[in-house]
Amino acid sequence: MKSVKKISILGCMVFLLWNCVDPVELETITTETLLVVEANLTNENKRQEVLLSRTTALEDSVIRRESNAVVRIVDELGTTFAFTENSPGVYLSTIEFSAELNRDYKLELTTSNGSEYVSTWQRFTDEADITNIYTQRTTNEESEEGVSVLIDAKADTDTGYFRYEYEETFKIIAPNWSAFEAVIVSRDRSDPIVDLKLRGQENRICYKDSVSTNIILASTDNVGSSELIGLPVRFIKRDNYLIEHRYSILVKQYSQNVESFEFYTILRDLSSSANFFTELQPGFVTGNLSAVNDEGENVVGFFNVSSVSEKRLFFNYTDIFLDDQIINFNFPSTCTVFSPSLFGLSDQADSPLITALDLGAIIYQETADFDVLPDGFEGPYTLVPRICGDCTVIGVAEVPDFWVE
Repeated sequence: MKSVKKISILGCMVFLLWNCVDPVELETITTETLLVVEANLTNENKRQEVLLSRTTALEDSVIRRESNAVVRIVDELGTTFAFTENSPGVYLSTIEFSAELNRDYKLELTTSNGSEYVSTWQRFTDEADITNIYTQRTTNEESEEGVSVLIDAKADTDTGYFRYEYEETFKIIAPNWSAFEAVIVSRDRSDPIVDLKLRGQENRICYKDSVSTNIILASTDNVGSSELIGLPVRFIKRDNYLIEHRYSILVKQYSQNVESFEFYTILRDLSSSANFFTELQPGFVTGNLSAVNDEGENVVGFFNVSSVSEKRLFFNYTDIFLDDQIINFNFPSTCTVFSPSLFGLSDQADSPLITALDLGAIIYQETADFDVLPDGFEGPYTLVPRICGDCTVIGVAEVPDFWVE
C-alpha cells in the first residue's frame, strides 16, 4: 500500500532526527494546508454530521475551520442528502436520516474556493451490538491498581472491525465546601470588615463530562467467532478523583469495513487522538477521499458508513473497592487551608484577607476551633483555593438528564 510506504519513510526520518547529536526544533517545511474531513454516516436516525477543517503548521496552535462549503451525501439510488453549516466547520444534514443496510453511499464536497472533493463508495453491510458492559478491579501495565471498563460485543459475521469512543461523566463534591461565604463589608484600612452570609447557590455537588481522545480498535479476525469478550475500553487508576464518588461511562461502538479499520490503525500508530477536528495533523495518512480538480492534491480523513451500538454503565467507588485502605485522591488542586489576617501591618496597609478575597481564587471555609489550628493562622476566617470549595470551577451544578443514583 502507498500509505504504508509513506509511513515507513516517515519512520526513518523520525529515527534520524531523534538520533542527531544536536537538538533540532521542528518547523513546517511547507505552507501547504490540506483539507481535513471527519464524516461518519451511521444507522442512527438523526441529523448526520460532517466536520471540515484545515491542517496547520506544527508551530501554530490555531485550528482553521473550513466554512461556507457545500456538503452532500449521495446514495446508489441517486438520493441526495444536503447539509448546512451549523457552526464554523460543523455541517449537519438538513433532515434526519440513517444509513440503510446493504446500500452504497458517497460524500461530495465543494469548498468556498470552488475545489471539489469526493469519497469512494462505502457500503453499510454489517451490524453489531454491545451485548454487555461491566467493570473489573485490576492493574495496568505499570502495576498500578484501578478499575477497567470492559465490553462484550457480537457481530453478524465472523469477521468484524470496530472502533470505540466513550463519554464519561462523574460526580464532584467540593472537599472544603461551606454553607457560608465571606463578604467584604468595609475596605477601610484602619477598620476593615469582613462578614459571613449564606451562599445563594450551593455549589457543593457538580458533574463533569469528558470524551475519549485515544483511538480504540478491535477485530474478530483472529478470534475464531463473531464475539468479542472482555474488551477493555477504559482504565482508571484507583486514586483518580473521577471515581471518588459516582461515575458513569457511555461506550459507543462503530462497525467498520477493513479499509476504514486499516486507516484508523495507521492513524492510531501516528497519533494519540482520533479527533481530526481538535488534533493538529503534522503528517498525511491516505484515506478514501480525493480532489476532483487536482488529482495530486492530498485530503486528510475518511468517510465511513457504519452501525452504532452503545451502552451506559454507572458505579460508585465503593462498588469496586470494598477494603478499608485510605486513598488520597488526586484532586486537581492542593486544598491548602490558610488564614490571612484581617488587618494590615499598619493603618495604611491593605487587609491581607480582603486582598485574598479580591483575587477570586479563594473562598471561605468553615473549620474547627482556632485553638487547634497550626501557627501562622491569624484569622478571623480560614480560606482555601476556590476550586476546593466551589465545584462549579470544575463542573456544572445541573444534574444530567440521564443521571441515576
